[in-house]
Amino acid sequence: MILRLELEPYRAVFAETISNAHTSWRERTGIVLRLLDGSGVVGQGEAAPLPGYSRETLDDATRALAALDEPRLRELASLEDLGELASGVLAAIPKFVPSARFALETALLDRLAQRARKPLHRLLVPDARPPAKLELAALVSSRDAAQRALKAGFSTLKLKLGPRTFEADLELLRELRRELGAGVRLRLDANQSLPTHGGHLEALAELAPEFVEEPFLAGLSLPRSPPVPLALDESLQVPSFSLTPELARDFGVVAAVIKPGLVGGLLRGLGLAREARAVGLVPIVSHAFEGPIGFGAAHELALALGVTSHAAGLAPHPALEARGVPA
Repeated sequence: MILRLELEPYRAVFAETISNAHTSWRERTGIVLRLLDGSGVVGQGEAAPLPGYSRETLDDATRALAALDEPRLRELASLEDLGELASGVLAAIPKFVPSARFALETALLDRLAQRARKPLHRLLVPDARPPAKLELAALVSSRDAAQRALKAGFSTLKLKLGPRTFEADLELLRELRRELGAGVRLRLDANQSLPTHGGHLEALAELAPEFVEEPFLAGLSLPRSPPVPLALDESLQVPSFSLTPELARDFGVVAAVIKPGLVGGLLRGLGLAREARAVGLVPIVSHAFEGPIGFGAAHELALALGVTSHAAGLAPHPALEARGVPA
């Protein structure tokens, strides 16, 4: 079996700017990885570190993937046990380049699923029971965007805190809650931008959010019995971080938001989801504004998990509407 690896850089300009509390993105760059052999099966993956958010750069990912030689690829392509495949990818790609691990692992799993003639989510979890329709949360940034999302059928809306002042965020959220009513779930993401003083969580509590993702700077202690439910996101990208029963019992954490491209792959995401469930948290799959390949892989993980109590963070985003061109 002779395998060939192809790397195709791309650049895509977003249909609209995406912002969080710390930075804004008007374009996306990444690499499409393809594994080819003589059988005609092509496994595809995508590495797209998010500048200003990911812990590595696109150059890091490119170097890690370009360093893979044919013997290592043949060895990895021969693995069918998912545990062995995860270990093999981790040995081939350094820990500090999770987007490259995601790309390589996705391509290998894509190839395995095609050869087995089954969807990827069935390869990840053979007895998976995906819902007939996967409920999705739509990322919105304005009143008009929220109304468009509602008309499109979404009932869970996610808003980033921080591009505006906190007072402006509150004004927008109050307006949305009045207009949308209690039947629409508001999911808020602070990206670790809120101060621990000043009653910010108490102010958000009046809006009855589904949860607030990562309210405080990394390393700061979560408050005991917070006034709103909390969710983890960035914390899961730290390899040493542990999911413990105390998170739900004492600190109001209800969910773990898992982005496969940032935590190091679908199998790492699957492991985190199982750990989350074991300590009473709901695993929610999301994305880092990857293109169709990375986004589709995250969708397969969401189907494998089969969560029905909360929407997956996988509504189409501006990066998917952009037209990629060679970098």
